[in-house]
Amino acid sequence: MSGHVLWNPTTGEYKILPKLFVEAPPHHTYVCQSFGMWSDHRFEDYKLLNLVHARLEDEKRNFLGSSYHIDLYSLKTNSWKRIPCTEFVGFDGSTCACISGVFYCKAYLKESHAILSFDFATETLSSIPAPNNSWHRYYFLEYKGLLSAFECWSHKKGYPPYTPWKYELWVMRDGSWTMESIIRTRGVKEPLWFSPDGKLLYFASWTDELVVVDRDTGKLKYLGVHWSTTYTIKHPMMVPLYESFVRFN
Repeated sequence: MSGHVLWNPTTGEYKILPKLFVEAPPHHTYVCQSFGMWSDHRFEDYKLLNLVHARLEDEKRNFLGSSYHIDLYSLKTNSWKRIPCTEFVGFDGSTCACISGVFYCKAYLKESHAILSFDFATETLSSIPAPNNSWHRYYFLEYKGLLSAFECWSHKKGYPPYTPWKYELWVMRDGSWTMESIIRTRGVKEPLWFSPDGKLLYFASWTDELVVVDRDTGKLKYLGVHWSTTYTIKHPMMVPLYESFVRFN
């Protein structure tokens, strides 16, 4: 697994993090499926999360089994901690979100599916049900400070590429899901970020361009940003920038 670096664009300071742990045992491979980050200015601490899939194979590379765990880094202690995820048997690391100090990711239990919830402050794991007890393709976004799930309705079922034509916006309030609205649009494939007031919704288009939808007017605007020619990432991301003067060293 590659190394990690914390960088603060406000101060220009960066910090190379210590190595995770010892190398994987023989016939084990570790794959990071998703990641998250949280900062707590009350305690001047940053925490970095890696959700890791561990695979076990025999000498002929036959699959023997797998497990999952969280590798959690704390700036305050400058160390990593390993947290087993024994009740989960699988994750979809392509969709995750960090909202108000909690990391969310689609997960699979032994006989059902759910959403993994990890609280950075208490470092505790739990699971919450999917909206409407269904398991279509979901994207998790922050909506006015709350967890939201975009249920994607596509013309084709099964594996990507998907052709979405409708999104149902579900919002978690007081421990339960409510459907906020239905959004119909064309030419987009993945929601990325809500503006803080929830009026603007940014998408990735099928032409790998950043677009924004004004929810009041329904108008879609192409912003002229093409990530495929600039970045080498599989899934585009929008990350809001907040000023922080917490020192790394």
